Amino acid sequence: MDLVSAAFADAKGGTLIREVVRPDGTRERAWTPPNGRVALELLARMYPEDWRPVKAVEVSGHQGGAVEIGPNAAVIEGIVKRIAEVRKRRQAQNSPQGQLPSGPIAD
Repeated sequence: MDLVSAAFADAKGGTLIREVVRPDGTRERAWTPPNGRVALELLARMYPEDWRPVKAVEVSGHQGGAVEIGPNAAVIEGIVKRIAEVRKRRQAQNSPQGQLPSGPIAD
């Protein structure tokens, strides 16, 4: 088993790690639980532009006051555009010969 397959197996969980057969014929089995840390680390290394760890930043408003929070159409449009770009990039990576599929991107 290669390293990537082992990491995926650990992230997914469900690997048999212990099996005991008692003298009365009963069996006891222990399975690994899913390991979210391994999954996140693997994603961060494979796709750092989308999954890299980000440090928290404290933000304050004008002169150290509160930050006004409300719907901002420009911010929402920017997020939608970034999501569409990532989706298009992933489709290009997964399509044969790196070609973009024809037609609109499905939601």
